Amino acid sequence: MERITLPNKGFTLIEVIAVLVLGGILTALAGLGVVKVTEGLVFAQKAAATTLKAQMVLTRIEKELHIATSIASASTATSLTFVNNKGGGSATYTLCLNGAYIDLAAGSDCAGGDHFVDNVTSLAFTYLAADGATPAAPDAAKVIDMSFTLAGAGGTTSQFTMRVASRNL
Repeated sequence: MERITLPNKGFTLIEVIAVLVLGGILTALAGLGVVKVTEGLVFAQKAAATTLKAQMVLTRIEKELHIATSIASASTATSLTFVNNKGGGSATYTLCLNGAYIDLAAGSDCAGGDHFVDNVTSLAFTYLAADGATPAAPDAAKVIDMSFTLAGAGGTTSQFTMRVASRNL
């Protein structure tokens, strides 16, 4: 009886295992890439939220200061006390750093104010004359520079600045 031999076609067990191991390594590397892209997307979304929050605060504070009729001499580099005529009557307000918040409070004390924004690490006011360059006493200022720093995504900090020239000062 004659033995019939078939041609060797197919893969050996070692070849199959090698292909599976290489495929697993490539899949793991692709997974790490997807994780990094996702982390970048989340960071970008948080950074955009921080910027949006700061923009809303700057707009609100600009509106408040734009209608200010006077600035109190008690204003400092970290707090601003001003008077405005919103709602038909004259009222005093204080804008200041209260812990990690920028607050706007009725009166000349910052206690009990409304929180404008959280995660604030610094707040500074600079009082300038009408030319926008010469420093001035707070009660003689015509232009106010404001800057604050927010802690944002991933422990990063971002500084935001604004210059306001009130219509009524």
